[in-house]
Amino acid sequence: RGRERLLFDELLPLEMAVRRRAAARRRAKAPRALLEGGGASDFLQTLPFQLSESQELAVSDLLDDLDAPHPMSRMLAGEVGSGKTVVALAAIQEARSRGFQCALLAPTDLLARQHWRTAREWLGEDEVCLLTGSLQPGEADRIRARIAAGENTFVVGTHALFSQKTRFKKLGFVVIDEQHRFGVEQRAALLGKARTPHCLVLTATPIPRTLALLAFGDCELSLLDARPGSRGDVTTKRVTAGRRNRALTWIRDRLDAGEQAFFVRPRIRGDEAGAEELYEELRSGPLADRTVTLVHGELPADERDARLEAFRAGDTAALVSTTVVEVGLDVPNATLLWVEGAERLGLATLHQLRGRIARRGQRGYCFLIESPDAPVGSDSRLDALVEVDDGMRLAEIDLALRGPGELVGLRQSGRMGLFAGLGPNAPSRLADLAVRVREAAETLLTLEEEVVPCPSPSSGPRSSRSSS
Repeated sequence: RGRERLLFDELLPLEMAVRRRAAARRRAKAPRALLEGGGASDFLQTLPFQLSESQELAVSDLLDDLDAPHPMSRMLAGEVGSGKTVVALAAIQEARSRGFQCALLAPTDLLARQHWRTAREWLGEDEVCLLTGSLQPGEADRIRARIAAGENTFVVGTHALFSQKTRFKKLGFVVIDEQHRFGVEQRAALLGKARTPHCLVLTATPIPRTLALLAFGDCELSLLDARPGSRGDVTTKRVTAGRRNRALTWIRDRLDAGEQAFFVRPRIRGDEAGAEELYEELRSGPLADRTVTLVHGELPADERDARLEAFRAGDTAALVSTTVVEVGLDVPNATLLWVEGAERLGLATLHQLRGRIARRGQRGYCFLIESPDAPVGSDSRLDALVEVDDGMRLAEIDLALRGPGELVGLRQSGRMGLFAGLGPNAPSRLADLAVRVREAAETLLTLEEEVVPCPSPSSGPRSSRSSS
């Protein structure tokens, strides 16, 4: 009981700080709509399929948020392929129909281009523009000019959206996809392009900081069905260095049967973690008579896209890459994933990579190969991947292993003092303790408001009002 009291005392000020921030958001005014809206309904009527029940509930949540007097702060969580994009596009169309500009932020050029193509295909509008770092300077400047003038009301982009050169006329809705790939400061930089924009984050595996914020009530959650019906079962195995060649031979036989494989290493080049070194090894050794290609972030965008398209079309048997393929790539015939240096990658990244295979109902196989010098503690994370395929459950495990990060600071992950005594059941124990902490924080903040009312963020200090 003494340890729980210490944990309570450490959690309480954090909870109060998060609740003050949430209260400030609720006091802030949502961006003012210029038009009547109705874009979500019009968009959904054009779809050639029916939304799932959880998707319909999520759309309803988002429309309610857009009607609220304060800015939206919501997470849309769902497994890879569960339909987050169509839900986000419905909300984007609603926001656009109300007179807002919308920005969709993606972590990679590859994913941004996929979102851009999908939006153009489903929306049928040329005003959906793409802004990434791979564009020629002149073309990027022309797009930025159209955004600043309000001529483009929907922009899909990467880190180029953070640039001081990028200005919006009336940014009202920001969607951040795969948000664990962005730092806190980066997300704040985009949100700072407008006064109080609505914000929706999409994720398949929430990072610890995000999960902790949810536990303490700083943002709302919409959860899509955990497992898409089109996904096949994926068996995940850990492979030791001594069994590596045997596993490669097994994969070669599967490729000969017409399947396709991803081979991933964390870095482009250098030591045993380089994708270039693995590419040379495979094409001159185990896969010498198979078609193998290499993709990484330093390739020119057109060359990278051509190689990815060849793999997607089935013209290439194996794709060697860095984690650039973590998101945004749908290869119907890919059933095999090989990740070397797996201990160097986070659970979120590994889970996303696993989502690249068995996307059409086939059985898939994921092989996690550890480096000989893998650090102590990596076993627990890799074992979690072997045993669990649910993204939200993996996030809880990651929370227990890495801690929630600084809830009101800038550090994304890392153990905190409050986790020192929680042990392996940290998520469930934290949830129980959070209920009591939340009740205490509500009581203290109510008393605080009665004594020293918090000023509105849009006004100066107010005179104290008497308590009733």
